[in-house]
Amino acid sequence: MSALGLLLAAVLTAALTTAPSGDLVTQIRSAPSHSWIGFQLPNTENSQCDCEFGQRGPVTLYFHVVDHQIDRVKPLSAGCRSDLRGDPAQVIEPVTEAAADDALIELARHDPSSSVRRNTLFWLAVEAGRKAGGALREAVDDDPDTRVKTAAVFGISMLPDDESIPLLIDLAKNHPNHDVRRKAVFWLGQKHDPRATEALVEIVRR
Repeated sequence: MSALGLLLAAVLTAALTTAPSGDLVTQIRSAPSHSWIGFQLPNTENSQCDCEFGQRGPVTLYFHVVDHQIDRVKPLSAGCRSDLRGDPAQVIEPVTEAAADDALIELARHDPSSSVRRNTLFWLAVEAGRKAGGALREAVDDDPDTRVKTAAVFGISMLPDDESIPLLIDLAKNHPNHDVRRKAVFWLGQKHDPRATEALVEIVRR
């Protein structure tokens, strides 16, 4: 990228910064209406979002707030052109890994918007690794929206194999939701592991 392009990218992604204050989710929902507020995900050093000036680097996850509720989630990686529709933006920093994980888990479990739950489940799997397993399985079992359930199955597939494969096998064999079972079978098929192959053969032979 040219020096001019880098400068333009920096200008386009400029956002005010604010210090963390208490609970991160409460701080997000307290942002002014029709504004974006976000925080950097510490464990996404080599991620890249799809944008014109995107470079690999940590992802900042932005939340669009209207009347103290989140209605959209937008990830931007280093150098991305802002796609925040002209609304003011601010970034909470510094945010610790523990605080980021807790905020993602809280939103994935309890946000009233199924779209927000789906988006945060994805980034929870990317950011939190092994710590995400419990929240992801809880979403598969308890979330009322099937789209959130299947998003959580995808999140489970991104966990380390020693955790994801047993969970996917259990879901593929035993979960009462047909779409969850189907997604679990699909993601097992992407695993190059004898445990996954054996489970798929067993499922096919039923």
